[in-house]
Amino acid sequence: MNHINGLPREMLLHILELLGPKDLKTAVQVCQLWRELGEDPRLWTWAVLRIGTLKDLQKVNIERLRMLQEIKVSHECTYVCHWFDIVECIWLNKSKVNELFKVILKIPTVTRISGLDSCHGVSCVDPQLLVSVINRLEELILWRYLTSEQMELLFTVMAENTNVKALEVSDQPHVSVIIPVVFAAAISNNVEV
Repeated sequence: MNHINGLPREMLLHILELLGPKDLKTAVQVCQLWRELGEDPRLWTWAVLRIGTLKDLQKVNIERLRMLQEIKVSHECTYVCHWFDIVECIWLNKSKVNELFKVILKIPTVTRISGLDSCHGVSCVDPQLLVSVINRLEELILWRYLTSEQMELLFTVMAENTNVKALEVSDQPHVSVIIPVVFAAAISNNVEV
C-alpha cells in the first residue's frame, strides 16, 4: 500500500480543503509536507484575525492569513464619564489607527471589521485610506467618530460602486453634510439599510 503523501500535491490540498477548522489545525502538524500545504491561504479564509496590540499588526505577514475575511480589533478600554458614558481604546491611538488601516488595506479579501466603534482615532485616518478599506466591507456600521470629510468621500465612492450589503447609520452627526442625491445613490447600492 502506498503512503498518502504519494498523492499529487493538488489532491492532498483538496483533502485539506475538506477539513473543518479544528481538524485542519491538527493536520498541519502531522508532517512537513502537510504543514507546507497548510500554508495555502485558501484554507484559512474562515480564520478571524484578532488585533489587540500594535505588535499584532505583524500577523498579516503570516502567509496563511493572506486571504482572511474578518478582523476583530480588541483593545483594553477605559470608561470616560461625561454627560454620557464613552468607551475609549487605550492602545489604538490616532497614529496607530492609521497604521491599522494601512495593514488592513494589504488584505483585499477582508469584508468584516469589528471593534472600531469606540475608537476616536478613526477620525484621524486619511479619508482616501479609510474609504478604500471600509467600502469593500459587506456590513458597515458607520462609526460615530468619522469626520464630515470622511463621510462625504465614503458616500461619494459608495454611490459609484460598493461591496456594502448592509449599512447602519445611527448616532452619526455628519450624515447631514452629504448631498441628498449622493446619499440616495449610495443607499440604492445597498441591499439592507
